[in-house]
Amino acid sequence: MKKETTLENIEESIPYLDKNIIWTLPIQGGKYPSLMEYYLDEIYKRDYLDYFGMFALGSVVPIMINQDYKTLVDMIALPRKNLPEDKPLHLFGAGHPSIFSLVTFKLPQIIKQQCC
Repeated sequence: MKKETTLENIEESIPYLDKNIIWTLPIQGGKYPSLMEYYLDEIYKRDYLDYFGMFALGSVVPIMINQDYKTLVDMIALPRKNLPEDKPLHLFGAGHPSIFSLVTFKLPQIIKQQCC
């Protein structure tokens, strides 16, 4: 699916979103930072954030299987430092206990080092 198609689908969906439901905005781009940055920029430009109560990042399973932790941290850090902190970021498929400490304890420190 092309990034433009995803953005168009979001645009079409907005009139139908019930504000009593917490909707999840998928974060596109995976391990490609420039693609993810483009997508996040478009999400902000189009003012979509207020319609969603949480975010979800896919493509983490293949990265975890290959134990490519640098790419995994980069994939998570980019949306986390660019999206509102008061909304959760779900990682599709990241249910393995070995990843919990990285995501909940170490990653916030890494993000602060990169941005401040």
